[in-house]
Amino acid sequence: MARTDIASFTEHWPGQRQRLATIALEQLSHYAASSQSRKNAKNLAKSSSFIIACGQQPAVGLGPFYSLVKCADAIARSQQHQTSDYSAIPFFWCASDDHDAGEADHTDLLHRDGRIIRVRSPLTQQGAASHRQAASAHWPQLLSRLEELAGPRLGKAWLIDHSPLEGEGLGAWCCRLLCSLFSSYGLICLEAKDLRPMWQESLETSLSSWPVRELADLRERLVAQGTAPAFPPLEQAPWFADEPTQRRPLSINEAHTLAQHDPTRLSPGAALRPILQQVALPVATYCAGPGELAYHRFLEPIYEAFGTTKPLLSERHHLTLIDAWCARGLAQWQANPLDLHPSKALPQQASDDVGKQALDSMERSIHDLEQLIAQASSDTAKRLTTTCYKLQLQRDKLAKSLSRGTRQRQQLTAAGSLRNWLYPRDQPQERVMSSVQALWHYGPGLAARMVEAAQNNVSDLLLTSSERA
Repeated sequence: MARTDIASFTEHWPGQRQRLATIALEQLSHYAASSQSRKNAKNLAKSSSFIIACGQQPAVGLGPFYSLVKCADAIARSQQHQTSDYSAIPFFWCASDDHDAGEADHTDLLHRDGRIIRVRSPLTQQGAASHRQAASAHWPQLLSRLEELAGPRLGKAWLIDHSPLEGEGLGAWCCRLLCSLFSSYGLICLEAKDLRPMWQESLETSLSSWPVRELADLRERLVAQGTAPAFPPLEQAPWFADEPTQRRPLSINEAHTLAQHDPTRLSPGAALRPILQQVALPVATYCAGPGELAYHRFLEPIYEAFGTTKPLLSERHHLTLIDAWCARGLAQWQANPLDLHPSKALPQQASDDVGKQALDSMERSIHDLEQLIAQASSDTAKRLTTTCYKLQLQRDKLAKSLSRGTRQRQQLTAAGSLRNWLYPRDQPQERVMSSVQALWHYGPGLAARMVEAAQNNVSDLLLTSSERA
């Protein structure tokens, strides 16, 4: 972001800065945030400050590891834009207004043998927003499953020190943990519900000036270009009533009534959240994941209706954690992480001469059977086809057995286990591995390594020190 762009942005952000700083300082006091975070909160009152933001819904185990990656990205970018004249402040928007139990009620732990263990914990208030869900409800079960994992435990004591407090919601625990983890960088973490006072003056715009036609036209153009819709048709502003036992969708009339009598109970839907974020905060750059980039394409008219500046969208970088055992395994196969990508065949060890002859013999038999099938009557062909199929299964089983024996004699790590660590469920590791698992293995020192990786655009983070656990 150029210096002139920063000046233009900070001068025209319409928010009430002192009000924002007061809210941030009050909430950070609940999280025992660092002096650097409190200093950044005070700086929000200054016209020379702006925010580099990221965000995510809270979940059991802090959700997938990419939540930590987003924080590291926001911090690295804020450092890049820091000048003597302007304060770039890293900020995590905790979207605890969300009530998607399918995302929030579980977390996944990766085992070295390729197993993925899903730790699921029913939410204490089914249907209510995440900030109303007790974080402590899942904690004993999660700690028990973490104890079953092989590997280092550099963060065990730190995590137990930061266990959820009695009555603490998922969102508050997420903010407290992230503030502590990135304390030296002055990261500010706030729940969306705490920023509701900052957008109350914009409620009428969302209710009376919703750009229905413009959104429909944009949707039609994007779909015609082959872009999959990120939302259903947005015919009205998506508002919900945030109630103790449920988050209830509202009609326009219901939203009008609530806006007049109890606006702090209004909770925005996903299509409105980025715009209200911009109304509430001076966000210059937003570090977005692929999904966020996709749905932002459909929201342009809403920014215009609210008269607010759209932030620069910056795709977050991607990060894979490579422990010492994984690094050794890759070296044994003379491979890098991309060689193990699910789109590629796994590396195989060649069998010995006798094994190769046996496999070649079976291949010839299968080929001969296929020739006979092509010439046989329908009844005979059917029987031969079944035999051919069974023979192929035995051939594959023998090939795997021979390869496994050779690998074991050579003391090679199973290529399948390496792939499942790097690409669990054929997805990037960051999308599956729990944030808490990453911290359990590598400790709070992981934060500095991640920020450094973001600064240098490193995608594969080697963690050899973890073997000292």
